[in-house]
Amino acid sequence: MNICGVFPDAKEGQLVQNWLSSSEIEIQLWSFDQVADAALRSSFEAIVVSPQLVDSPNKVQQLSAYAPVIVVDDNPRIEKAVIAIRGGAHDYLPTHPVDQLADRISSSIRTFHQNRQQFDLPIQIVGNSPQISELRSHIQSIAPTDGLVLICGPTGAGKNLVAKCIHAASERSQRPLITLNCDRVPPDMVLTELFGDSRDAEPQGRIASAHTGTLFLNEVGSLSLDAQARLLQFVESGEIRQYPSNKTFAADARILAASHRPLEDLEEMGNFRKDLLVRLSQFVVTLPQLIERGNDIQLLATWFLAKHQKKFGKTNLELHADSLSLMSSYHWPGNVRELDQAIERAVLFCEGRTVLPQHLAIVADEPEQTESDHSSDEYTTLDDYFIEFVRANEDRYTETEIAEKLGISRKSLWERRNKFGIPRRKTRIKRLHS
Repeated sequence: MNICGVFPDAKEGQLVQNWLSSSEIEIQLWSFDQVADAALRSSFEAIVVSPQLVDSPNKVQQLSAYAPVIVVDDNPRIEKAVIAIRGGAHDYLPTHPVDQLADRISSSIRTFHQNRQQFDLPIQIVGNSPQISELRSHIQSIAPTDGLVLICGPTGAGKNLVAKCIHAASERSQRPLITLNCDRVPPDMVLTELFGDSRDAEPQGRIASAHTGTLFLNEVGSLSLDAQARLLQFVESGEIRQYPSNKTFAADARILAASHRPLEDLEEMGNFRKDLLVRLSQFVVTLPQLIERGNDIQLLATWFLAKHQKKFGKTNLELHADSLSLMSSYHWPGNVRELDQAIERAVLFCEGRTVLPQHLAIVADEPEQTESDHSSDEYTTLDDYFIEFVRANEDRYTETEIAEKLGISRKSLWERRNKFGIPRRKTRIKRLHS
């Protein structure tokens, strides 16, 4: 059993190492600054730390990005245990009696892995928030099936990673995963990319390449109606039909699709086929925005810090407490992708050992303003507030977003629009996420 030990007091670390020497636990002692680099070279089952680290802001939280953290204390107190667990530790153990320490550590590690077993995936999704735990569970449930999956979420939230996870956890994992970024292909080339050139003796498009494997259609909402019709035909028949020859070829490709725009909105505007939407929505996976994931921001920041240190040949960098605070208060419109890029930029330009707020090149958000210039106190009834809110924001948000901000369903929004005579502006330009 390979574990890491982090003890600011070298004598304390050596003492714990000696206590565990007769057991099956091999503990490697590292300084806090060395753990990130060590974790890239060796996979630890746990990180055992001194209670001194609990007193240092965010250090336990940062270490938990690499492995479960177990605090061992020769002077245990209930209040110290509470602080340690709240700070991100998996467990808090007394060191005495010494002959039981190895067994307690082993038991704690087993408990951790038993609790996480249902979430284990071949490709790691970093995060401990309830949303990410639920996401892992959902992926684990749908991956073994051959069902179609629609992956929804804002730009930069990780839709591509989720598609890779679903494929890697499926029975098709040893077969190809073929990706088509639908929004990056010229409209007149989409059909050729998907189905191949009709002059080819055998189909050469992405569907044919994904035979027995998985086809991931990123930003599927960008497909033309003609391409949607052809895709629906393939989904229903399992055949690639070439035009104008009408020759058909059987193909077995599982379809995963993703969109940062609600396809229901595109369907209502006449830009997406309802029958295809129904088929693609056999399973729906929804990704949260990064700002909704709480402490995952710090976990991801630490993870990206280790990744980019290795990329640029740097070691022993740490995130300043002010940097962690800034990242927690920033709203991250670009989500996980923006965080990754911010940390990469910080590692590149950091000349010392500490990543400071200025290295991140982000600015703390101002206090959130209300959606319009009016406060709810100015309205005599909730109906007045509803009418004003919809009229003030219908050019800023989609129907789905308006419903979410009002805390009602899309159906209720539609019913209230009819009740108050506020028709949707079908011709208005939809706000696109950047």
